[in-house]
Amino acid sequence: MTYLYYHIMYNHRIAKMKNIKNLILVSTLLFSCSLWNLSLAQSGEYVEVFTERFVPNELAWPLNSNEVRATSIQNGRFNFNTTMNRNKAALIARDVNILLPDDYAIEADFFFTQGDGSGYGIIFNYSDPLNFSTFNVSKNGYYRYGYYVRGQYVEPIPWTKVSLNSEGSLNTLRVQFQNRRMLFMINGTKINELPEPSWVGSKMGFIVYGKQNIQVGRLSVFEDKEEITVAEKKVEDKTTITEAEKEVQLDVASKTGYKNKYALIIGNSDYKDSPLKNPKNDAMDMSKELESVGFKVRTVINADRTEFRRAIIEFNKDMNKNPGVGLFYYAGHGLQSDGVNYLVPIGAEIEAQFEIEDECIRADRVLRMLNSLDNPLNIIILDACRNNPYASAYRSTDRGLAMPEFAPTGSILAFATAPGKTASDGEGNNGLYTQEFIEAMKIPGLSIEEVFKRVRINVSQKSSGQQIPWENSSLMGDFYFRRNQ
Repeated sequence: MTYLYYHIMYNHRIAKMKNIKNLILVSTLLFSCSLWNLSLAQSGEYVEVFTERFVPNELAWPLNSNEVRATSIQNGRFNFNTTMNRNKAALIARDVNILLPDDYAIEADFFFTQGDGSGYGIIFNYSDPLNFSTFNVSKNGYYRYGYYVRGQYVEPIPWTKVSLNSEGSLNTLRVQFQNRRMLFMINGTKINELPEPSWVGSKMGFIVYGKQNIQVGRLSVFEDKEEITVAEKKVEDKTTITEAEKEVQLDVASKTGYKNKYALIIGNSDYKDSPLKNPKNDAMDMSKELESVGFKVRTVINADRTEFRRAIIEFNKDMNKNPGVGLFYYAGHGLQSDGVNYLVPIGAEIEAQFEIEDECIRADRVLRMLNSLDNPLNIIILDACRNNPYASAYRSTDRGLAMPEFAPTGSILAFATAPGKTASDGEGNNGLYTQEFIEAMKIPGLSIEEVFKRVRINVSQKSSGQQIPWENSSLMGDFYFRRNQ
């Protein structure tokens, strides 16, 4: 009965059904499906996109020792020695600088060398020490899955005998996310699966219990090849340029002060329930103007959740190779929930507040990605403060977007209007904010701070004071879209 209850609580699609008879029927089917042959091979082809082999220590895993833990790297293995009671654990989690798509997998090789065999395994969905998931095995052939939410531990799969892992040999643990489900695998064999949880943390790492010596030989991340292919069809990649265009960009670089300038532009208009007229026009016009001043631009129009996330991942890859100026611009619906800002993809279905994180893109996901890079300057522009079309679904009284809790160092974060306020979609071909921003960009000799100040003055005047753009800046240097000739 407990297993059935877990299915009902975590399957968000089921939670949307209004008819209680349908709920009971589908819940019963889920319970039946949980008894299927777990050795059935999963579908989909996953490709490796990242591997940490600990030579050299690229991610700067902490190498130190204290009274309960000692870590070191030797012969391509991360050594983890712990001296604790069996019910206590030491953990290490790191951000691997990859923005994960919907379908992906985490895999690690472990070597148990000695100890009490209390357990060890993978940490994933880690956001902080109070919120993370863990998949563990013990030396005597048991496994379990549990997670912490706000510091409270929940264990959907308690210690279960499986006899696929063994003492004194390599054991490969894998957690695969596929079609909103988690597949648990040991040494290539699938042993269980559960619905994917609604929370997502960007860090991953390892956990070791009790008194043990555990070595980790590899940590890898895989992505679904089919998902990558489908999403890339929708992303208009404009980073390939001709030799003539390169000459123009070098000339532009001398005028703006930066050679490497990348932009991701997303405009969402075609919402099913509350379409917007101007975001797609805003996005196309912003792309054109940024290209004219030397930015290498990726433009995505009407991005669903998968396309949205894939575009962010590719944007990250561009700048990882060539740090410089990173500019992210979004026009479309945005909303706040519990003080967190979300950008709404096309096709989002939100009928209750708990679904927001599952259906939308957290704005701070982009901010944290930019913060992980070596860019000297980041520009984030959110023209996403229109009325929340889903407010009535979960009785929200919040308007506009919230004051952000996090902003990358060396960045300027701009909103089309002040926190807690809403912005107009505009009467012409562009939203009022984007219209004025494009015009200000064209004026030579304005620093970026002066551009935003001019936009704020003009938008305020033209809206009769109803819309006041807002910025939060931690810039450390100067930037000009167009220097004086």
